[in-house]
Amino acid sequence: MNSQDKIPALAFLAIGIVAFIAVVRLPFGTIHEPDTAFFPMIITIVIITLSLVLLAKSYAAKGGRQGRLWNDRWQKLIPACAGLVVYAFLLKPLGYVVCTLLILILFARLEKCSWKATVLVSFLCTFISYAVFEWYLKSPLPQGILPF
Repeated sequence: MNSQDKIPALAFLAIGIVAFIAVVRLPFGTIHEPDTAFFPMIITIVIITLSLVLLAKSYAAKGGRQGRLWNDRWQKLIPACAGLVVYAFLLKPLGYVVCTLLILILFARLEKCSWKATVLVSFLCTFISYAVFEWYLKSPLPQGILPF
């Protein structure tokens, strides 16, 4: 663990707390009948929990790595964030399946996964998430250019 993880951990903790405050006012529902706040509440709790774990580990780290500001982490973070922004803009016109598949391929390639693993995992994750939201939860996803 790295002592430089304190700043990102605090930033995500702040984002999680702000999101939690915003979401807590919405109706939650139940596991069998989720309402507006169900999914965002779970995500904010996960963000807060993981940021607290990262913060605790960064304080427990002795010494830590000293390195340049522009290292491998930042070289992956910037294209990943840009990809998420593009994903948000293209989700409606291209559709959930196409955009999710492309963003997962981007993430896997940033991690230098093999093309075989990239394609397999991206298709599998896209199909599973589509099946869960569209068929199980009956939550319509943006159709876009594909007929499903």
